[in-house]
Amino acid sequence: MKEARHLIPNERKPEIAKKELAQQKIKEAKRIKELKESLKTASEEDKKHI
Repeated sequence: MKEARHLIPNERKPEIAKKELAQQKIKEAKRIKELKESLKTASEEDKKHI
């Protein structure tokens, strides 16, 4: 019975998996954008100090 339970999560509908993957990519894109913006503001602040 335990082995059967392991198979259940893998047999999800592909649409659900695609949606989850899309959401993950959106989250990653937002994180990258935020990092780039924070780096930009940090470099601008550094220029002010010089």
